[in-house]
Amino acid sequence: RYNSDPGLFYDPASRELWVTWREWGTENVPDGCPYCCTMRVRTGNGVNFSGAEVIALNENADAGLCADTQMCPILYSWRGETVLYGVSYVYEPYLLPRGMSLYRFAGGRFRLSESVPWADRSFDLWHFDLFEHEAALYQIVTGQSGNAIMIGRSTDGLHFSYSRRPLHSHRLFLRRNYFYKSTAVVHGGMLHVFYPRKSGRDSVRIVMRSMPVCRLDKYFK
Repeated sequence: RYNSDPGLFYDPASRELWVTWREWGTENVPDGCPYCCTMRVRTGNGVNFSGAEVIALNENADAGLCADTQMCPILYSWRGETVLYGVSYVYEPYLLPRGMSLYRFAGGRFRLSESVPWADRSFDLWHFDLFEHEAALYQIVTGQSGNAIMIGRSTDGLHFSYSRRPLHSHRLFLRRNYFYKSTAVVHGGMLHVFYPRKSGRDSVRIVMRSMPVCRLDKYFK
């Protein structure tokens, strides 16, 4: 039983910051919801927070399948609609990436709307974050091994193409180079990528690397 994959989302309509996370096997997972759910708390001032509430149940198209369609839940506003993205994995008989899930808001919660199969097997879709640039939606992807940060691009917010060239990597895989759950933001013409890095046995620092965002096109040629 644990919580994982925290995230932040600013809702411009309510002017509130949402803190989101995924719960696995806890007492907060509603009856009839397999394994996990996505929850949130809200704050308008960063001091006072609402109570925790479920915003999405784990949904699978195949009944009885030991799977999660909300691994690494990400809330994002894309072309005027707030949606929830998730990675879809099957857990039995072995761990297998199925693809990406898209949840849309309906009936008081985000509900599974589309599932996109994972076709690019050159790396596994484990955790990702999103950012926009010039009408395209980009994914910053970290595979399960965590030894590289990959980059994907979409024009419809659902189907992504991926560069064969990592956005960032290290020639030797060392645990201190584990690029777990990387994130990115575009500001002032620069792409800033953030990721954790071990600086000692019990110490982790957040590293930022930057480049001109105009260089992104080179990854997709």
